[in-house]
This record gives sequence, C-alpha cells and structure tokens, in this order.
Amino acid sequence: MGGKVLIVATSATKLLDGRDTGCWVEEVASPYLLWTEKGLQVDIASISGGAIPWDEASTSGDFFTAEAAAFMGDDKIRSLIEQTRSVKDVLAGGVDQYDAVFLPGGHGIVFDGNNSDLKALLEKFWNAGKVAGFSNTEEVAVGKEKAVPFLLEDRIKELGADYKKDGDWTPFAVASGKLVTGQNPQSSKKVAELVAGILKLLDGRDTGCWVEEVASPYLIWREKGLQVDIASVSGGAIPWDEASTSGDFFTAEAAAFMGDDKIRSLIEQTRSVKDVLAGGVDQYDAVYLPGGHGIMFDGNNSDLKALLEKFWNAGKVAGFSNTEEVAVGKDKAVPFLTEDRIKELGAEYVKEGDWAAFAVASGKLVTGQNPQSSKKVAELVAGILQGGLKEPVHGKGEHAGFHHRGKPYTSEHHHDHRDDHPRQGARHDEPNPAMASSSWHQPYRPPI
Repeated sequence: MGGKVLIVATSATKLLDGRDTGCWVEEVASPYLLWTEKGLQVDIASISGGAIPWDEASTSGDFFTAEAAAFMGDDKIRSLIEQTRSVKDVLAGGVDQYDAVFLPGGHGIVFDGNNSDLKALLEKFWNAGKVAGFSNTEEVAVGKEKAVPFLLEDRIKELGADYKKDGDWTPFAVASGKLVTGQNPQSSKKVAELVAGILKLLDGRDTGCWVEEVASPYLIWREKGLQVDIASVSGGAIPWDEASTSGDFFTAEAAAFMGDDKIRSLIEQTRSVKDVLAGGVDQYDAVYLPGGHGIMFDGNNSDLKALLEKFWNAGKVAGFSNTEEVAVGKDKAVPFLTEDRIKELGAEYVKEGDWAAFAVASGKLVTGQNPQSSKKVAELVAGILQGGLKEPVHGKGEHAGFHHRGKPYTSEHHHDHRDDHPRQGARHDEPNPAMASSSWHQPYRPPI
C-alpha cells in the first residue's frame, strides 16, 4: 500500500513571552496541495483536535503565498482544518493506513515535543539521524529566540543528530532514510516533493528498483569471485518496479536472481545506508547504484550522499537519456531528467542510441545508460576491482563505447565484447545466438 499521508498540526497558541503563535499556513498548504495533486490521500489532524490555530504572521502579506490563499479559500479544506481529529483519536483508529506523517512548522510545534500521544505516533514511523530545521540565526532574525523553550538547531545537535542547514531563508530539505525535514517555511515544497518521491512517482504511479539492473551485476560479480552485499536507502525489502518483473523485461538473469532462495532473503532484509555507514565502508571496494526511476528521488538523501562521498568519482557520466525518458512516458513524473541534470552539474554527459547497451568508466566512476547496460557496467566494475583495466575507458564519438586493453580503438572495433561477432552486442561467452534471452540481445520496447 502507498500514498496516504497524515499531517499533524500544532495546537499550541502562546509563546513563552505571551505572544500568540500557532501553525504556519504555507507549511501545511503547499504540501497538502502538492500531494493531493499527485494523487496521494491526505488527512489532517492536530495535537488536541478541533480547529488548527494559525500563526497570524502567516495569514497575510508576503507570507500568505498563492498556495496558502488557495488552501484557505477552499471550502472543503476549511471544513477539514476547522474540525481535525486529535492525535489521540488517530492512534485509537490505527495508523497502519498511513505511509507518512508530516509535522508542519511554525513556532507552535516547538511546544509539542512532550506530548505523549505525538511521541507514540512518531515511534510508529521509522526515523533516522540527519535533520534540518529552523537555524539559530533565523530564530534571532524573527526575534523569538527568547520566546521559545529551546533553539531548534541547538536541540537537534544536543540530541545527537547531524544537523544540516543552508543559508537563512533558503529552501532546504534533507531525507535521511524515511525521515524528511525542512529548514524553514520556504522549504515546505521541497519537503513535500521528497515525501512524494519516497512514496510514488510525481504523478502518483508506483516505482522502485529495476530487477535486471541488480540481477545481472550481482550474478556476474559473484561468478567472478567478488563478494557482494545488498543494501537499500531505507533498509528492509527492496521495492521493485513492477514493469521489470514480467514479460521481456524479466530477463533470464532476473529470473535466476529472483528465484534463488538465498538471494531473496538478502533482498527482503536489506540493511539501510545509515546502518552501512555505522558499520564502516572501508571493507568495500566499490558501491553500485542500480537504476529504475526510484533512484531519481534518492539524490537528497543525506546518508546516501555521505556514503558516495567516501568513494572517488570523476567527470564523464552516462545515464538515461531525455529521449528514452520521453519514450517511457515518465518525463513529467520524475523530479528531473537525468541527461539534463548531469549536464547542469558540470559533468560531460555521453550516450549512445536509445536502448543501446552503453557504459562508461571515468576513473573509478562507472555509469550505464539504461537497463540494457547493466552487464557492461558490471563487467567494467569487475575489471577495475580485479586489475583488468589499466586506464579509464569511456565512450565518445560515433562509436561511443569502450576499448580493450592492448587493442587499438578503431572504427571497426565497437563495444566491449562485440568484435569478431556478426551480432552487435553479443558476448564472447554466449554459446547459442538463437537462445540468447538477456535484454542485452533483445530489441527494447519501453513500458507505457
């Protein structure tokens, strides 16, 4: 089940110095509208139930954004926010129906930490250690540093979490496992998009990891004697993209992988990236991120960022092309187009034709273009780890691909393992061309 969010607003109305406070309209409005637009179900509750108290400063002027005005001007929404259930009632009714809980800001929320019902609710949701929140300098800027029971930045650090922030009033949000936090009211949309990404594609469709892109590399590396561990961003069972679990996309390698009882136990009980970091990564020689559209929502995960920063990377990158994204009908359902984002970040994006098996190694960074490229990525990684490649190899030009050690790169020499074969893309160890069943050898039909 996926796609149901519970928003829990504060019921606090007074600061320590007697000034009025409450919930910040924008921090409820933008997430609510974004999630409902993307097909997610959203319920609104509050600590004590009844009408949500709003911070008056958020109901007018520049702080009363277009989203806030649309939210407050909707009669159906107004009935929801004027008659909310209490957290106690939500607990009594059961929380298993929800996939996420969201606590909007405003200064009222800093008085809710000792509410036993809220604590019980949050304990039912997995949370991690990296947190963003209103900074000390922002608190001073609004003149309320003496009117709240604690400064949020200080409290987060005192509790042992890794506090993250950007410049004052900058939209900034982080995802650490399943915990998503934002720094200030300007961050509400970023938080909402991260939450939506964890649950679904931006248009509400299910997504996940692509089986072939895990299966082929895993089987190749094991066959070559490498040790392979499997983790996931949040831990637990890996969510698979359903399109990769049947038909032509469910390759022979994918079937062998999913049909192995030992492997299934690994992929159903993965460690989280946070746990991997805690256990130390020095034991690993490479980290591999398989594709599927789910990975596009992982870029802001602070644990994943920390993990990747521990591995050297370089500047030439392959990835799902814009035209391939359009072909599968998901160019509007993902937070960015991979080809565009790679270029924006200053890397040299390289590609081959749509659905061609293509991978590039730049230093120790190995990337592939699409599901068809998973084997090529796996073999390049194995070559680097086992000393089979003496120099970086990459694709560029008409015959973009990579070359063999000690063999000149010529116009007649195309992709790795293709020379001396009449069939483009054939592997040297493929015994029977007529029986080839891998996606490497099949024309690609994008899932619509």
